[in-house]
Amino acid sequence: ATITQNELETIFCNLSVLKSVCNDAAGLRKHSIDVDSVVHVFSSSLSAFHSIVSSWGEISADTVVKEIPANDTQMKILAGTAQRIEDLLFLIEKYSMSLDMIDKIKMLQEKFVLGVIEGFEYLCCKLQSDFHLISHFKVSFENIYTLSELFGNISHVWKPIVVKFGSLVEKTKATLRTNSGEIDEMSQSAKAHGLRDGQKAARVLEDFVSFSWFDTYLSGEEKFILNCSIKFLQVYKDRILFVKNQLMEGISKVTNSLCNSEEGVLILKEFMVEICQASHFAYVLKDEGLSTIEGEFKEQLLNHAEKLAKNMEKDCYDWKVATHSNDISSINNVTERMECSITECTLLAGIDADCDVILRSAKCVTKKTCKNFAEKVMNIMELQGQYSKKLNCLTVIDEIRKYSNVAFFLPHHDAIMKLARNSVAADAKKIEDILLQTSEWDEINNLVAEFKGAIVLDIFTSNEASSRLKPLLKLCEQKEMQVNNLLDDLIARQDFRGIKDFISPFAKSKDQIKHQKYKGWCSNIASLLSSTINKINYDIERDISTETCEFISQKLEILQNANKELFNYMKDISGNLDLSNSINKIKCKINDIVKSKVKSFDANHKIMDFEGMGVDERSIFII
Repeated sequence: ATITQNELETIFCNLSVLKSVCNDAAGLRKHSIDVDSVVHVFSSSLSAFHSIVSSWGEISADTVVKEIPANDTQMKILAGTAQRIEDLLFLIEKYSMSLDMIDKIKMLQEKFVLGVIEGFEYLCCKLQSDFHLISHFKVSFENIYTLSELFGNISHVWKPIVVKFGSLVEKTKATLRTNSGEIDEMSQSAKAHGLRDGQKAARVLEDFVSFSWFDTYLSGEEKFILNCSIKFLQVYKDRILFVKNQLMEGISKVTNSLCNSEEGVLILKEFMVEICQASHFAYVLKDEGLSTIEGEFKEQLLNHAEKLAKNMEKDCYDWKVATHSNDISSINNVTERMECSITECTLLAGIDADCDVILRSAKCVTKKTCKNFAEKVMNIMELQGQYSKKLNCLTVIDEIRKYSNVAFFLPHHDAIMKLARNSVAADAKKIEDILLQTSEWDEINNLVAEFKGAIVLDIFTSNEASSRLKPLLKLCEQKEMQVNNLLDDLIARQDFRGIKDFISPFAKSKDQIKHQKYKGWCSNIASLLSSTINKINYDIERDISTETCEFISQKLEILQNANKELFNYMKDISGNLDLSNSINKIKCKINDIVKSKVKSFDANHKIMDFEGMGVDERSIFII
C-alpha cells in the first residue's frame, strides 16, 4: 500500500524508540522487564524494509522508463518508488537505523537514478529521430515532460533529467527555428514568384503550424511558433487570393470577345499552374473551397473551349458558302474570325489537357475545310481555260494570305501564282500547236476568244496572258493569210488536190467574213470549172490530136480532183454546175468517139482501106 512521507516518518520514529529499547534490552531484563516482543518487532520491521529495498533493486529502471510513454500509471509508480527511496534514505540517516541499509539504499538509488536517466536519454534521442512523425511527437514530448516534472523535483540527484529535458527543448526549438527559416524563404518565394511545389509547401507549413503547442514550453520572449505560423499562413492566403483574382480576370478577358483574349490567355497560362498547387492548402488554411477551385476554373475554361469549337465549326460552314459564292467581303469577314479563333486555340494550348483535346479537334475541322478548298483550287488550276474560276480562286488565295493561320492550311500564294502562269502558258502553247496542225478556224477562233479571257489573270501572272496573246493573234493572222494565199493559188492553178482540208474550215465557219471568203472561192471555182468543161467540150469536137487529147486528159483530171475534194461543197458552188454529171457526159462523149472510131476501123477493115484503118487506129491509140 502507498503511504505518505509523514506516515513513513511516524513509522521510523517508532522504530527509533524500539531501537532504543533493543539497545537497553540487557539492562531492562535485569529489572525483569520482558523486551523480547520489542526485539522481535524491531528485527521484523528492519527485515521487512530490507526486503522492500531488495525488491526495488530488482526493478530495471531503464527498461521501465523506455516503456513509460505507453503506460502513464507505470510512470507514476516508478516516480513514486524513486520518491520512497529518497524518503527512506533520509529517514534511515535521520534516525540512524542501519548503516548497512544506508549503503544498500544509496547503491540502489544510484542504480535507479542511472537507469532512469539512461531510459530518459533513450526517449529524448528517439523523439529527436522521430521528429518527422508529427502525429506522435506531441504525445511523446508531453510524456517526457511529465517524466521530467515527476523526477526532477524529487531531489538534486535527479537534476540531470531536468537538464536533459531543457536540452531537448532547446534542440527542438533550434529545429523549429531552422524550419521556420526554410518556410519563410519558401513563402517569400511563393509571394514573389508564385506557388511551385504546393504539396510540399502545404505539408511543411502544416507540420510547422501543428507545433504551435510548443510555445507553452518557451519563455515569453522566446515564443515564436504561433506568430510565425500566422505570418506564413497569411502570406499563402494573400498569394492564393491574388492568384484567384488574376484567374478570374484572365477568364473574363478570354470569354469576353470585347477584351484582349491574348492578354487573358497569358494570365491563365501564368496562374493556372499555381491554382493547381493551391488546392493542397485547403486543410492547413482551413478553406475547403481550395480543394475544388482548380476544377471550377477548369470548368469555365472547358466551357469556353467548347463554345470556341462550335464557333469555329460554324465559321467553317460560312467559309464554304462564301468561297463557293466568291463573296470576297464575306470571305474576309469569316476568314478574320477563323484567324482569331486559330490564334486563340494556339494560345490556349497547354493550359489544360482536356481543353487541348477540344481545341485540337476544332483546329482539325478548320484544317479539313481548308484542305478541301485547296484541292478544289488545284483541280481548277489544272483545267484548260476556266479563267473566271481561276480568277476567283486566285483572288481568294490573295485575300487570305494576310491571315497567316488560315493561309498555312492552303497552297502557298506564290505556288498558286506559278501554277496560274504555267496554265496560261500551256493554253497558249496548245493554240500554237493547233495552228500548226490544222486550219479549223472555228476551233482556233473559239480557243483564241477563250484565251482572251485569260487577261483577267494578268494581275496574278505578271501579264502572262497579255504577253502571249499578241504573238498568238499575229500567228493566227499569218496562218489565215497563208491559207488564203494558198487557196487563191490552188484555185487559180486549179490544183484541187488536198484543197478540202483548207477550204473545209471556211465552209463550216460561223464567222461572217470567213464565210464570205468561202463563197468567193466557191464562185471562182464554179467559174473555173465551168470554163474547163466548156473547153473540154469544145476540144472534143475538134479533130483528134495528141495535144488535144493531153489537154482533155489534164482538164478531166482537174474536174475529177475537184469532184473528189469538193463533192460535199458543190451545193455551195454558184451556178447550175453539176460537176459529176458534166464529167460523166464528157466521158460518154469520149466513149462515143472511141466507139465511132472502132466502128470506122471495122468498116475500113472490110473494104481493106488500110489508110483509113491507120487513121482510126492512131486516133484510138491517142485517145
